[in-house]
Amino acid sequence: MTVSHLEPDLSRAVRDGLREALASVRTRGAAESTVVIDGVPMEVPARVRDAFLAILDHLSAGRGVAIGTVDELVTTSAAAELLGLSRTYVCRLVDDGTLPAEYRGTHRRIPLRALLDYRDQRKREQRAALDEVANISRQSELYDDQF
Repeated sequence: MTVSHLEPDLSRAVRDGLREALASVRTRGAAESTVVIDGVPMEVPARVRDAFLAILDHLSAGRGVAIGTVDELVTTSAAAELLGLSRTYVCRLVDDGTLPAEYRGTHRRIPLRALLDYRDQRKREQRAALDEVANISRQSELYDDQF
């Protein structure tokens, strides 16, 4: 698996400049954009533009970025880091069939797409659970949303 890591080793001035440029670009919201790399202009669709802007946003905030394709297979350690779970728990999710995996010898490899789908599903379930708690609190008059 090949994943490119971009470390946030940018100077403060470069990061500040990126933030200013990003703020200006985001107000436009074009359907297509021209990206210029080493003097070569390329027309890219909005989704590619948004992904590029997200990368620059993370770098300008001093965060590292890892880039890989969604059809790649990742280790259980990488999966655990992505999901914010322990490696042991990820292995349990594979063993009980919650997450699909391929085996390379005795090592589990999980499709990145499956991890992203699982993460998104967990977020939806968490939001629904929090909404339910808020509703119950509101009905019990324990929740005041008059702020």
